[in-house]
Amino acid sequence: MFQKSLVSLGCSAMLLAAASDVGAATHTLELAGDVGFVIPGSFESSGNLFHTGFLSLDVLTSSTPQPLVVNVGDIIEFTVTLTNGPFVVPASPNQFIGIDFRGETDPVFNNTPGSPPVVTGFAEFFFDAAPIPLSGPVFSNSGSCGNCPALLTFEANAPSRSFDRIVANLTFENLTAPYDIRFDGISLSYQNSQPVPEPETYAMMLAGLGLVGVAAMRRRRKAAAR
Repeated sequence: MFQKSLVSLGCSAMLLAAASDVGAATHTLELAGDVGFVIPGSFESSGNLFHTGFLSLDVLTSSTPQPLVVNVGDIIEFTVTLTNGPFVVPASPNQFIGIDFRGETDPVFNNTPGSPPVVTGFAEFFFDAAPIPLSGPVFSNSGSCGNCPALLTFEANAPSRSFDRIVANLTFENLTAPYDIRFDGISLSYQNSQPVPEPETYAMMLAGLGLVGVAAMRRRRKAAAR
């Protein structure tokens, strides 16, 4: 009897696992964006100065019709092709690059209050068809990057980066409910942060600018006297 129970439990577990695998779906998207429409921005928070860039992406093709319904365990495979120049992310002590998949109101990863979102996968970045060092495993965003819920990469003390193509594969592992992604709500963004300069630093900068201005005036006066 005991052995039969174990066999029954084992079969049930296998059936559940199989059902879970069958339920997972793979969504394939081909995305595009015009770098000429990047929207820059900046803000201050918690003693840091943040510089941002935001670009809406167009869905060229999709294996799933709109709305794209994502469930736990689903995979989104996507490529992003950028035109009119590379997408440039300035050098920064803290450099974030991410993709927003927005639903009716909020980004996908903001519908799990009190629970850090989990996304796994891989993202590769290219410039002129050559891979660049940004490529690597996807990081999960735990709320530290406000404008990049699907965090593709983070780097400390990062140099300026330029790319014109992204190839990524993301698995959604922490959603409290199925989520509808709007095709007009997908975007590429970056967020760089650095400490806000202290007042003394601003004073030194202004003093330096003042000295430069005085020196320039003296040169102009000397040139006029000749």
